[in-house]
Amino acid sequence: VDRRGVAPETSPAPAETVGQGVEVALAFAAAIDQADTAAMEAVSTSDAVWWADAGHNRPRGDRSAPIETDPRKFLVGNALIRDRAAVLPQLRGTFTGGWSLRPWRVFGDGSSVALEAESNGTRIRKDGSSRTYQNRYCFILELSGGKVSKVREYCDTLHAFDVFGIAP
Repeated sequence: VDRRGVAPETSPAPAETVGQGVEVALAFAAAIDQADTAAMEAVSTSDAVWWADAGHNRPRGDRSAPIETDPRKFLVGNALIRDRAAVLPQLRGTFTGGWSLRPWRVFGDGSSVALEAESNGTRIRKDGSSRTYQNRYCFILELSGGKVSKVREYCDTLHAFDVFGIAP
């Protein structure tokens, strides 16, 4: 499958929001968009865990896998939010053409929130080539005491691995 198609970037519009906990989800998305480690930590509990699929590496992508402690592997599998947040500024810095994450629908009941978002950016790979990165995300956030305690992130991991030059 050719995942290298490019869609026109959409104009920012206010996200459609319904229910309780949506403000926390929007703050979470803004922290990712700005790669703001302090904001991510402020909106999350100290022991919050963020799970992201690991593509073809099915054992690491298992939601019951142990929490990752190797900083080179914080972007997939289970990681503490504070650890993943710490690598976001470096990751964002590889998008020399800019990068954005825009929420477009957020639904919550106060304890769980579904956040749908789109990203757009141009990334320079290690080999010097550039790739357009456009992905769609669904984040499921579990809240505790008005803060994010767990995240499950779903997106097109194979597209991400292709753009990042990572062998699946």
